[in-house]
Amino acid sequence: MKHAAGLLMALSLFSLSTTVACAADGEVVMGTWGGGNSEMWREKVGKPFSASSGIVVKIRDWSDPEPTLRAQARKPQFNVALGTCYNAANLQKDGLLESFKKEDFPELANFEKSSYLIDQNGEVYAFGIYFQYYGAAFNSDQAKASDFESWRALADPKFKDKVAIARPIYAAPNDLVLFAKVGGGDENNIQPGIPLLTSIARNALTVTNSTAQMNALLSRGEVTAGAYYSSRVWTMRASGVKNVDITIPSEGGLLLSYFLIVPKGAKNLDAVKAWINYALRPAPELAMLDASGFLPLNQTAALSQEQLKEVGSPQSLRSKLYQPDCSVLAANQEKRVNLVEQIYSQVK
Repeated sequence: MKHAAGLLMALSLFSLSTTVACAADGEVVMGTWGGGNSEMWREKVGKPFSASSGIVVKIRDWSDPEPTLRAQARKPQFNVALGTCYNAANLQKDGLLESFKKEDFPELANFEKSSYLIDQNGEVYAFGIYFQYYGAAFNSDQAKASDFESWRALADPKFKDKVAIARPIYAAPNDLVLFAKVGGGDENNIQPGIPLLTSIARNALTVTNSTAQMNALLSRGEVTAGAYYSSRVWTMRASGVKNVDITIPSEGGLLLSYFLIVPKGAKNLDAVKAWINYALRPAPELAMLDASGFLPLNQTAALSQEQLKEVGSPQSLRSKLYQPDCSVLAANQEKRVNLVEQIYSQVK
């Protein structure tokens, strides 16, 4: 009897926790990466949206969107999520995302076509909100921007054991594709990127497990440089860490956009559409720029002089960045992660 009672209690608690996690009638429950990202969405987008619309918004943390949404396939506990372009393309390919008529989102008229993703029926399944870039971050006590005129500098013997590299799940869509572009290839032909990635891996002190680790390595000078995210460097500098900076080598950087997506079977789609329409506006995008250094994709978002001085013009930056095809990244992700793992293991 005790066992049966305990089982009933456990089932009741499970049911309660599931109910709490799922979207209640009329509310928006969004999943995103934790830490500063989720806090930014709560404060800069969620609160003003709820105040103006009356719609309750809950922002939940996760470590990776794709496995979470796959585990909840067609019974999602979230009704909107933030992900990368290859997350979106992968999930859409497997029928796990909702799609919408473009005319339901009038703000999309202010976005480049590459800033939202369209399915085979011409409907939108992923809405680009903001972008950052993948550039060469460095400790300015040990190096200067001109030391990284080329990405090949990271393979220079003088930086032996002074470089950090990303783990394979991120190096596959980012580093490998970027270095392929440097070598004359692209996301369709990554072979030209393998020699440079291999050479840089030979220089690496470590493979980083998190952005927090990379932040610490750079700021303490344990590594001099590495390919890294512009928003992470912006956040460090905004918090007072002034000996870390970032530059875009002459071959260019990688444009990394982030997209709002809606899981298949999500509830409260009218509320979700209102949320996405709001997030696409210039004001929330500019507020998130101030909070995190993510750059607006809405072309009518007018940066202040202070913002322009701090991060530069989004249009000017985009001219220096390469944006790969999301569907190609998604289709090749697994085998390229395996390839990067092999490269890393061979240079140990």
